[in-house]
Amino acid sequence: MMLAHSARNGKPPQPYCDHVAGVVKRTCNNIKDLAPFIDKKRLSCYLDVGKDSAEYHDIGKLAARNQDILAGRKKSAHLAFDHRDAGVKYLIGSSRERPSATLVYAHHKPGLPNLTGDSSFRFCDAIADSDAHLQDYVDLHRRETDCVDRPHNAGPTPRLSAMEYRILLSCLVDADYSDTAGESGSFPETRWEERLDKLDEYVRGLQSDAGSASSERNQLRRELYNCCRNAPVTEPLVYCDSPVVQNI
Repeated sequence: MMLAHSARNGKPPQPYCDHVAGVVKRTCNNIKDLAPFIDKKRLSCYLDVGKDSAEYHDIGKLAARNQDILAGRKKSAHLAFDHRDAGVKYLIGSSRERPSATLVYAHHKPGLPNLTGDSSFRFCDAIADSDAHLQDYVDLHRRETDCVDRPHNAGPTPRLSAMEYRILLSCLVDADYSDTAGESGSFPETRWEERLDKLDEYVRGLQSDAGSASSERNQLRRELYNCCRNAPVTEPLVYCDSPVVQNI
């Protein structure tokens, strides 16, 4: 039996097939919760990206050396190499970047990369293994999950905004950690009012560090922040850039 997580804290090991199915379901449900706030075409795009990233986020754990550690046949505090690389390689194909691959790359720390930079979207300690054995892992994945093969990296690459990347990454990360925790997992209180107060405090600090509070630029900053902060939460999501131009 292939594993996704080893036994720990009194919990039995988690089978790979169960974890993948759980993360796919939770990710898609998280994205469907966005339906009242987004366009139907975007929802379909989000579901495709989210399902692909969830389905292949742990495929690198199928490597024999990683399975030895997960099954306890070899003692180690960490996997033999980063399990994300195989999923990234499979989903990105020959493209320079694909949202599903980027989410797999980012679903553990340090998070989303700089998409405008020169990022390779690979993990150096795992490249040799992924390049040599990816098809073996894909075949194992299909055997374990009974997934239907379909093209994952064909066609045009969806263009997503920074906000969309962050929302979809949240959907995947929440699904991954929630499924790992199981039904008995303990989750912290949301404390939205407290978090909103902290955000207000943080923004006030930014404004105090940005020169005269009465300057036109800072007034525009406050106006934009207050507009976003006080927008009705029942309205559709809107993303826009708000560049700051320094007058010289």
